Amino acid sequence: TATDPLALAAVRGIHIINASRVTIESPKIINAAGGIFLMNTLDATVNNPLIDRAPNLDNFEGYGVTVGGASANIVVAGLRARYCRHGFTTLGDESSGTSYSGPRNILVVDSIVEGGPSTFSAFDTHPEGINIVFDNCYAYGGTGADANGIQVRARNVTVRGFRAHRC
Repeated sequence: TATDPLALAAVRGIHIINASRVTIESPKIINAAGGIFLMNTLDATVNNPLIDRAPNLDNFEGYGVTVGGASANIVVAGLRARYCRHGFTTLGDESSGTSYSGPRNILVVDSIVEGGPSTFSAFDTHPEGINIVFDNCYAYGGTGADANGIQVRARNVTVRGFRAHRC
């Protein structure tokens, strides 16, 4: 938790990289430049995270839960995110300066994202990613032309039981 999230460029509440068989239970991340970041992670579960106020900073920060790189077999259940650039998103691995790879086999279930000022799509995928399922997710609020309930740019994405209100 920080008093000024804008002073925390590139700082995330939880950063998991090159790991396997990870379970994260009920974390609360408030006023951070980013929430939970899983990069090149296999077989992970994130249960009941709360991400509150991860602002969009320099068109980069502000992701609630991010699954990136060669991550696979990830479950995000019971996400509660508020005032984040995206409550959930995917990314490629850009550590070499060039985006390559992409996460696969991801389930986001029973999750709620509330948008606010300067937020984009509540739930999101970047083009990197394949086999992603959004099941029973709800988006509320957000401002601006890019404040969609969900934005899909990856391949083979399933959206099931999705609800959006005031997006």
